Amino acid sequence: MLPFSWQGVSLHAAGASRVRARIAPAGDGTVSVELADQAGLPVLSVQALVMRSVSSQLLSAAVAAADAAGRGLLEVAWLPVELAHNDISADLVVWELESFQDGVGPVYSATHRVLVALQSWLAQERAGRLVVLTQGSVGQDATNLAGAAVWGLVRSAQAEHPGRVMLVDSDGSMDVGDVIGCGEEQLMIRNGTAYAARLAQLRPQPILQLPDTNSGWRLVAGGAGTLEDLTLASCPAKELAPGQVRIEVRALGVNFRDVLVALGIYPGAAELGAEGAGVVTEVGPGVTGLAVGDPVMGLLGVAGSEAVVDARLVVKLPNRWPLTDAAGVPVVFLTAYYALRVLAQVQPGESVLVHAAAGGVGMAAVQLARLWGLEVFATASRGKWDTLHTMGCDNTHVADSRTLAFEETFWLTTEGRGVDVVLNSLAGEFTDASLRLLPRGGRFIEMGKTEFGTPRSLPRTILGWPTGLST
Repeated sequence: MLPFSWQGVSLHAAGASRVRARIAPAGDGTVSVELADQAGLPVLSVQALVMRSVSSQLLSAAVAAADAAGRGLLEVAWLPVELAHNDISADLVVWELESFQDGVGPVYSATHRVLVALQSWLAQERAGRLVVLTQGSVGQDATNLAGAAVWGLVRSAQAEHPGRVMLVDSDGSMDVGDVIGCGEEQLMIRNGTAYAARLAQLRPQPILQLPDTNSGWRLVAGGAGTLEDLTLASCPAKELAPGQVRIEVRALGVNFRDVLVALGIYPGAAELGAEGAGVVTEVGPGVTGLAVGDPVMGLLGVAGSEAVVDARLVVKLPNRWPLTDAAGVPVVFLTAYYALRVLAQVQPGESVLVHAAAGGVGMAAVQLARLWGLEVFATASRGKWDTLHTMGCDNTHVADSRTLAFEETFWLTTEGRGVDVVLNSLAGEFTDASLRLLPRGGRFIEMGKTEFGTPRSLPRTILGWPTGLST
C-alpha cells in the first residue's frame, strides 16, 4: 500500500526536530494523520490519506525507468552476516513473544504487551539493551501475524531510541546468546544462519504480457481502478472503410482523461488512448493527401499497436519532427485552437488571459495567441515562470496562479482596461477575480469541470459592466 492522495492537510507549526505520529482509520483504505511535537502541541494534521495497493510489477516499472546513475527503488533483502564475538557483558533483557495465533485478539494482545515492556525499559536510564525475540514474523516464510505487528511497533521504538532495543526472529536453530553481540539492530535466524536486513536494488520484472496471438494489441483498463490493473488485449485487424487509413502506432500521448479511465473514475464508458503518432501502413478508398509510409499525428482513439481512423483526424508530420514529440501535440493544440479561435473568435490586437499557462493546453494557447497577434497575459506557479519567459511573456504579463494578486498586477499593466478574453481553468475566488478583469465585457472560456456558470447566473456585482458576457 502506498499513499495515493492527501486531503485536508494543515501545517500548524514549524521547527519541530522530533514529532510523534498518530495514524487512525478514516474509511475504506483511508487514514487520518496527526503529528505533534514533544510537548504534545500539533504540528501537522491530515484529514484523509488515501492508500492504494501497488504490485511488485508496477514497482518494477519504476526501477526500469531509473536514471543513468542507477538510482532506483530499493527493497529490503535479508543477507547473511558475520557473527563477530563482541563483548556482551552489558545488561541484557530478553522479552519473548510466545503467541503464535492469527486474528485481531492475539495481535492486539501481543502489541499491548510489548508496548508495556518497551515503555518500562525505556523509562529506565540504565545501560543495556532489551532483546525482543519472535518466531516466524519476518522474511519470506513469515506466518506470525502478531509477531509482524510487534516488529512494526518495535522498529518505531528503535528509531526513537537508537541502541536500546534489538529485534531477533529465530527458528530456534541457534542460541540467541550467540548473536546478540553482533552489533545488528534486527536479525533473522534461519537454519543456523543469521541474516540482517539490507537495502538492495529492486530487480525489474516484466510488466505487461503481449497476447498469445499474431494480431495486434491494445491497452485496456481493468475493473480494480489501479494502474497495475492495465492489461494488453488482443485487437484483430479491421477492414478499412472509405476515407480511413491504417496507422502503425509508434508513440502515444497520455492525457488526464487517460488517468481517469485507468483509475475507473471517468464518467461513462471510455477507452484508453486519444492521441498519438505513427506511420501510415494502408490507405482506404477515397483518401487523398496521405500515402503508405507517411509519418502522421492525430486523434487515434486507441492505445494500441495499430489504429484505424478517419483520414481527416491525422496530418503529416513537419520535417524532422520526432514521433515521440508529435504524439503529445494534437489534444492540447486542438483544445487551445477550439477555445480561442472557434469559441472566443479572437482577433489580432485583442488581449487574452491564459491561466495555468505552463501546462499543456496553456502553453499551446500562449503560442497560438502570439501567432495570431494577441497580447498575452499568463499565470503559473512561480517555479514555472521561466517557462513563460522563454515563450515571450515579460514580467508585466506574468503573475502567480496560486494567489489572487494577478488581478491587481494585470489591472495595473492594462491601466484598467482589463482583457478581452479569459481562458480559465481555476475556480472559486480565482474565477471571480478573472471575471473582474473583463470590465468592458468579453469572452470567458471555461475549461474546468468543477464550476459551470451561465451569464445569467453570474452576479452583477462581479461583472459590473453594461455589456454582456459570452461563454
